[in-house]
Amino acid sequence: MDLQRSLTKFVRWNEDLCRRLEPGFVARTHAQTHFASRLQALIHEGQSLTVVDVGAGRTCHFDPGPKGKHVSRIVGIDISREEMAHNPLLDDRVVADVCEAIPLDDDSVDLIVGRSVIEHLPDNRAFLQNAFRVLRPGGRLIVCFSNRYAPFALINQLLPSRVAAGLLHSLVSNSAGYLGFPAHYDRCYPRAYEQALTAVGFDVEEHYHSYFGSYPFRFFVPIWMLSISVDFARYHLAPRNACSHNFYLLKKQKA
Repeated sequence: MDLQRSLTKFVRWNEDLCRRLEPGFVARTHAQTHFASRLQALIHEGQSLTVVDVGAGRTCHFDPGPKGKHVSRIVGIDISREEMAHNPLLDDRVVADVCEAIPLDDDSVDLIVGRSVIEHLPDNRAFLQNAFRVLRPGGRLIVCFSNRYAPFALINQLLPSRVAAGLLHSLVSNSAGYLGFPAHYDRCYPRAYEQALTAVGFDVEEHYHSYFGSYPFRFFVPIWMLSISVDFARYHLAPRNACSHNFYLLKKQKA
């Protein structure tokens, strides 16, 4: 018990120091920051939208505002009903594997949201096909996901899933229930993802790729410093297929 408390204290001290050392623009250039800003703009531009949150889990990653003004209905889809039971924003909770089917009517949804879920899907082309079917003409799919060839993702793919989950829960604060789910990284790099979405019929309205992904390494300052040095090099070289995170805003064109 004393050893566990000492390890926790050591990790928290390292995390705090890393946060102090990290330049502010790291967060500002993150794809998730871009995702959050663009998603809120989409919601506030719309009227009475039906929104599907894929991998909804315990919380939605957006503020719908007063129900009925911009968003009339939020449908959560997840493989775990227990996770969605904690989510107060959902009007409907649907338990489904979105790679197999999205059990909603054709052309019935205005906006599909997926943050940090695409990397966990085993067949992203099948998901894109299912999303395309349920979106209304002019509807949008907005996603943000980890890149298959980011350094942290390569490490995650090398480690057995139980080991990766155990390390995350031990070394990354507040990760229990949010991080550590099995990741497949299917088509999770720009070239492959763009080939899949084009084949399905989506148009790309916006895309953005970020290069800083050293958050999992904050548990030990020297490792974090090595990782963020690599991030800086990738940020300046900007190899799209070796970024850390991807953002896409896709549109189903009107007939």
